[in-house]
Amino acid sequence: MSCIICGEDLKNKFSISLDCNCKSLFHYECIQSTLLYGKYNKCPYCAKPHMKIPIVNGIKRINPKVHIIDENNPFENKMCQCVLKSGKNKGEICNKNCKLGYNTCSRHLKSQQDPL
Repeated sequence: MSCIICGEDLKNKFSISLDCNCKSLFHYECIQSTLLYGKYNKCPYCAKPHMKIPIVNGIKRINPKVHIIDENNPFENKMCQCVLKSGKNKGEICNKNCKLGYNTCSRHLKSQQDPL
């Protein structure tokens, strides 16, 4: 299955669906930029207006036009908590920025995924 915005496979990046009837899946980055630069924040598939996406870990900048903001529960990015297994910092916590939508950085995400 592929993202209808960019055409790439949905498995390559973090994907979400909007809260509309079509339930189409999009890459998070693709739908974020589509909603940000679109005039009515509408779903690119069914055209339902005023859509917003949830804030996920690894996001660099929150935009109230695009993101669902919960004033009672402020968002805080979490850093990668995997233990380094090699290098001069072996045994320490990684603490790098997490990959968008995940709780680990891209280096540790690859090692935690199951082989196909």
